[in-house]
Amino acid sequence: MGQAERDTRQISPGALSGARGYSPYGIHHFPAGGVWLSSLAGSYIGQVDPETGRVTAVDPSTPDAGTRRVWSDSAGNLWVSEGNAGQLARYDRRAGAWDEWRLPGDDPAAYAVHVAEGATWRHVADQLRARWPKLAGLMDESEHDVLAYMAFPAQHRTKLHSTNPLERLNKEVKRRADVVGIFPNEDAIIPLIGAVLFEQNDEWLGQHRYMQVEAFSRIDAAESDPLLSIAAQAA
Repeated sequence: MGQAERDTRQISPGALSGARGYSPYGIHHFPAGGVWLSSLAGSYIGQVDPETGRVTAVDPSTPDAGTRRVWSDSAGNLWVSEGNAGQLARYDRRAGAWDEWRLPGDDPAAYAVHVAEGATWRHVADQLRARWPKLAGLMDESEHDVLAYMAFPAQHRTKLHSTNPLERLNKEVKRRADVVGIFPNEDAIIPLIGAVLFEQNDEWLGQHRYMQVEAFSRIDAAESDPLLSIAAQAA
């Protein structure tokens, strides 16, 4: 399995260890869980360590299911097409549990799976592409950054997707600074701003908590991306 550099367009080959069967049949990367592969010959999915190439295999509930493709959703679940079994499967990484659904038909063969949570974003970009190609290109490049909040618990997404908390905090800092009016130098404003930030931090941690810490307890810091790990530890 190789890694491609977008800037240089060079591919760096790498060997996998711990993999069963032949080469990966499918591969997918997502922010909340790293790189995963699916093996048709070995009939498993596996998480790949990008540094060492080590594969940690996860077997589906159905033996010889024929795992062809793997994809992720915003909750961190993995969706797998099981060609031999004719099933669609979902793997909950945090619970370590599988759910499988038989596809309709006498002899179904699940070839591919795709979670289209970003379909609306890409549809809008495609609509703009003919008239405003630069804007569409910017949307293509920023899709994962803009939709990164989808990796957090669902109850927090409506608060994380906007900058309203920061705007309110900046407004309060400006209001306090306007009361003083003139500061002799930059160092003189640090105690005031620091006091405002400490006060706001205490308020968020107390009765006016902006996000509930209970939801963050569901995040597995060992498997989540660094951003989620920091958020969980801070909470």
